[in-house]
Amino acid sequence: MDDLNFTPDIYQACSGVLLGKRIAVGAFREVYVCALDEMFVVKIERYTGEFHNIREWEVWQQVEHWSIMAKWFAPCKFISPCGKVLIQYRTMPLKQVPRMLPIFFTDLKKENFGKIGKQTVCHDYSLHLFVSNVTGRKVKMRKVRKDFQEDCNYTL
Repeated sequence: MDDLNFTPDIYQACSGVLLGKRIAVGAFREVYVCALDEMFVVKIERYTGEFHNIREWEVWQQVEHWSIMAKWFAPCKFISPCGKVLIQYRTMPLKQVPRMLPIFFTDLKKENFGKIGKQTVCHDYSLHLFVSNVTGRKVKMRKVRKDFQEDCNYTL
């Protein structure tokens, strides 16, 4: 596939097939509903050298078969070879934040968390202390700040 020379109109057509509505814009990435299956989102990394998609992919690869850990993360489904495109399961907005979250989540903003079914998960976990805060078979937890909890009092 490396030798394909697509014209800009082909790139445009491909993005039109894959990318649905844009639902979030962050400092480094844009997030779109996946047009092929709304169960997923497509995260596009805008800048070269930031590697947020790659970090999320690598964390997911580490935890996906470790059930006590995996339940806290939105699963990743696919990453492009260059890491610029990541497909991840879509989460729904939180109605309320749990009182406790694993200690390895360090970027505690309401927009970084959502629900898959009844489980609260983090869908933006490129900034984390996963390796340094995981010990043995137990997940260390910490209280969530009250202002973070109050920020999540919104309706869909």
